[in-house]
Amino acid sequence: MSEPWTPLPRSGEARALYAAAEADRAARPERYTLDPEALLARALGDDDGRALGDEDWRGGFARYLASAEQDGRLNALGTRMVADSAVGRLRARRAMERHLAANPEVRARPLRAPIVITGGWRTGTTFLFRLLA
Repeated sequence: MSEPWTPLPRSGEARALYAAAEADRAARPERYTLDPEALLARALGDDDGRALGDEDWRGGFARYLASAEQDGRLNALGTRMVADSAVGRLRARRAMERHLAANPEVRARPLRAPIVITGGWRTGTTFLFRLLA
């Protein structure tokens, strides 16, 4: 029977980073929230919610953040990374919506089905990809 996996001890630098993040979370907890509305406000800045287009993303966004908060067992660094990543994704969506509003012809372009190439190592997938390209 194998022994359970245990992580290696953290370096002194890593321990210092984690301690600093935990101290920052204690001093400024608003920077470590995974509340969907707080992150939405942070992502939008002065824009309103219409800058993100339709609302079909909201349910998944809330479930993702709830799962990270409840299931992730995140320390301060992990929480901050999830929050920053979520804000970044919302800002990217806002940028795409702006582009589509400025270029409505893009929505009219037909979408072709993608070609997905899968295979094991050394089976010719790179050759096939290059051939099709």
